[in-house]
Amino acid sequence: MQAFGIFEGGGAKGVAHIGALAAVEEHKIDFIGVAGSSAGAIIAVLVACGYKAEELYSPAGDSGLLKDSFKPFLSDNDQKTYRSIQESLKRIGANKSSYNWVTSLLAEAWSQKKALKHSHKTLGLLTTEHFEAWLEQRLLHKLREHDPNYAPTATHGKVAFKDITLPLKIIASNLTENKIRIFSNSHEDDRDREESVSEAVGASIALPLLFAPKKHNEGLFSDGGLMSNFPVWVFDEERKTAPLLTPTFGFRLVERRNGPLSPKKQDDGQQSPTLMEYLWSVAKAGLFGDNSLETRQVSTLHEILLPVKLLTYDLLADKESIHTAYEAARDATNNYLSRRDTIWKQEPSYISSILTLIANNFRNTYAFSGHLRINIMLPITHDTLKVIYTHNMSDEDCDDMLELPIGCGAAGHCWSSLRPVVCDLLHAKQVFSDKWKMSKYQQRLVRHDLKSLLSVPLSTLTNTQLDDMNIDDHTKHRAFRGVLNFDSDEAIVPIFQDFLLNHRTEIDASSRMIVSLLSNIS
Repeated sequence: MQAFGIFEGGGAKGVAHIGALAAVEEHKIDFIGVAGSSAGAIIAVLVACGYKAEELYSPAGDSGLLKDSFKPFLSDNDQKTYRSIQESLKRIGANKSSYNWVTSLLAEAWSQKKALKHSHKTLGLLTTEHFEAWLEQRLLHKLREHDPNYAPTATHGKVAFKDITLPLKIIASNLTENKIRIFSNSHEDDRDREESVSEAVGASIALPLLFAPKKHNEGLFSDGGLMSNFPVWVFDEERKTAPLLTPTFGFRLVERRNGPLSPKKQDDGQQSPTLMEYLWSVAKAGLFGDNSLETRQVSTLHEILLPVKLLTYDLLADKESIHTAYEAARDATNNYLSRRDTIWKQEPSYISSILTLIANNFRNTYAFSGHLRINIMLPITHDTLKVIYTHNMSDEDCDDMLELPIGCGAAGHCWSSLRPVVCDLLHAKQVFSDKWKMSKYQQRLVRHDLKSLLSVPLSTLTNTQLDDMNIDDHTKHRAFRGVLNFDSDEAIVPIFQDFLLNHRTEIDASSRMIVSLLSNIS
């Protein structure tokens, strides 16, 4: 199976992405494009270059490029500086909650004269230079595994985006121009494709205050999460030409804690956060917030939540914490992929051949030789149905990829009412209630000469069970998979009605067969 992969940013929590990657490989999913911000950018570029999960971290915890989390990204001096700050925090008793630990970390670091002097010059406690050198060597190693004669093409002998064949997009924040920057090997502009990969990722991971912003030709760059921490939108153009229903798997890092704020009671008895709690929550919302607007228009998005106990700035996490993050993410991803049977769709040509058999059976039953089309609509979001599989829909039929809100049109009403619908399209506007009406744009997509329509629910339940008043609607909705539509330019509503009345067993059999093919449940 092919899919796009999006890896969310989250600092040290990003090590959890390796567990998700391991589960993806177990399910034999091949990425046809990867993208990420911050820590997600690191995973995305390693995947694009050809690294497998086990090369990044082995379950035994004794091997892999990231077996020590982000320690390899820091020089010995940087590690000493960071560790001394952590030791100071332990002495002053700072706990490990995000807001307290991070604000204490920064306060302690800036109180140290050496760090303060350094940060005045660089605008951060650390630089990304050591990380970039580390990444450059790993990219060279993998590319030369595939081609021993490979020579980097970016300036200063570095790996360029065009040297990596898998579509790759890295997000960074351009602080000079106050805009997002997408580094990619998909751009038509050769100058973009000739950019250094390691420098782009260095810009993307530059967490404010901790890392100095990255100096680049265009100015100063900082953490990609400032602009887009979960960039599922970056493959919008590629999704248009990808195979139908190609999923986008978005891996999100969910910090395990009791909530963003720890309210305290005021004199009036009302709950209120402390000032530092409030400021940290504001900062965190900006850097690592929900970002739901980034996902709104991606109908094939599957968000996989990865629970992580690590904190964003836990750069020197111990082996046990790393292993726990890996296993939790692997389990969460496996659970999602195993239960989401709707992800696994059969090839359109195969389902269309089944629809042809159903059409032939209908024609033989009624000695009908006139115009007949069949399609299957599936839910692509919680409130939208879309035509996915078709029979006898020609190139002139503009409704072969029609999308309808739940409750709109006969198919939408079939879905929401849990009942088959027979419709005389000539009188649909007079018969349908307001919520059934389609917009003028949707109506113009529908074949102009259609006169008759039959919509049948595709469900794991039989029609008899759907009619059973003892089965609650919630159970019935959970059993739904889609809608099977028959339509014709002929006035054959009476035939459709007879088909429903006298051939329920055949309809049930067809429905269950299609559901089993769509689900492909092991």
